[in-house]
Amino acid sequence: AYGALAQVLKDMDTRNSEQQMEEYLGFACDYYSEVLVEDENHTEALNNLASALTTLAERRSGEESIKLFQEGCEMYEKACTTNPADFEAACNHGDAIVAWAGKAFQVAGPTPASIAQVDVMMEQAYQRYAVAL
Repeated sequence: AYGALAQVLKDMDTRNSEQQMEEYLGFACDYYSEVLVEDENHTEALNNLASALTTLAERRSGEESIKLFQEGCEMYEKACTTNPADFEAACNHGDAIVAWAGKAFQVAGPTPASIAQVDVMMEQAYQRYAVAL
């Protein structure tokens, strides 16, 4: 047991914090996905999986980031639909939509279409925040 602990500590010391964060977010996604296999409407697992996905999205770039935001927001939407009184999921969903809009604008660049898309997404975020209040 001590040898295994020593190896874990050694591994932690040789990886940077970015690698560790990516690993832990991956573990979180796996864990909450397993919970959802057992209960697809588990609001807390939906909210937490969405949080892990959107945190990964913020750390990634390009289309990969957009896809992760989309997946995360789908999980938030399901959490909010399953439990409309869940203030935390509603606020997290609004925050994720705002972050997604920013990343989508960054990826697409400043065009009339991307500006219109950001406007639509900001309205969606506002609606989600309004539900939370």
